[in-house]
Amino acid sequence: MKKKYLKRLIGGLALVASLQTAIAENDTPDESEEKEFSKPEHMFPLAEELSGSKIEQFRDEYLKKRGWGVGFNADNPGGAYIGWGTADIHLGSGDLKFGQARIMAFQKALMDAVGGFAKDSKRTTMTKTASRIFQDDSDFNSEKFEAQDDQSRLDKIVDKTLKLTDAKLDSELMELGVDPEEFKSKPPVQRQKMLEDSISREIVVQSIKSTSGIRPLASWEDTGQVGVLVVSSDKMRKIAQGMASGRMVASLKSPPKQNVKQQIAKMTPNGAKDYIDIHGVRIMTDENGNRAVVGFGQWSPAITRNDSKLRRKISTKAARDIARNNADGFISDF
Repeated sequence: MKKKYLKRLIGGLALVASLQTAIAENDTPDESEEKEFSKPEHMFPLAEELSGSKIEQFRDEYLKKRGWGVGFNADNPGGAYIGWGTADIHLGSGDLKFGQARIMAFQKALMDAVGGFAKDSKRTTMTKTASRIFQDDSDFNSEKFEAQDDQSRLDKIVDKTLKLTDAKLDSELMELGVDPEEFKSKPPVQRQKMLEDSISREIVVQSIKSTSGIRPLASWEDTGQVGVLVVSSDKMRKIAQGMASGRMVASLKSPPKQNVKQQIAKMTPNGAKDYIDIHGVRIMTDENGNRAVVGFGQWSPAITRNDSKLRRKISTKAARDIARNNADGFISDF
């Protein structure tokens, strides 16, 4: 299947050097999690290991081999979250635009996985919010509370918050960006709505923030479907947030001897053939111990050998530009 569209596929590689990559100040880098997720087997897996008609079976075998699990799992390195998303390829492998269809399917599968993480993160954030406001309230530490839907959980938090003492309530309102005096001037029904909106907005904001640092871990595909595993952790989130703010971080203790381009070349001895299953970003470390985010983008020009030389040249150049934009986009998303 791969040989049919390999010649039509154009891979793009965008590299951001991490001289300004950072985690929180005074935070000593924990290399164990990064080393695990940065192993060559996760960075550039062999194509034969990532293809087949039963992508969920390949996913399960991949996770079982490592003792990892989907979701927030204590067995995952660093307690990282591992998510899963799928999408169908809506064109047959013989179609001229099949290469484009598989790339778009990957992007849809990635968004599916990220969306699942945001949903799970929202529930986790809601539980943390309740725990922060009601530290010793057993109602928010029970399996019954965890089993409720989001709206029921939110209603319970709002109801309990309204029963706080005036001083505690004022403190929480200010924490949520609500003016206590304005809140008290409203009738009960409006106060409840104002509080619900403020808590709901805070939960959504925190859930969206949590998606920074999430990246593809591995992907599987056949001629009809693409599946993507993503990984997210507090460590990678701090790295991403540090990059965005331009804060510096101490170099890692044992940096590789080769620069990033040399490392990639070593991991991909077959060149373009090794890139065909690689999408999204990878976190690497340069020779100085600084982190780097490498973005891999792809696109496929819908051309054949029967097209004119000029058309092939223009279409190939356009595909390279789209591939590079896709790679840049993955880095921005990270």
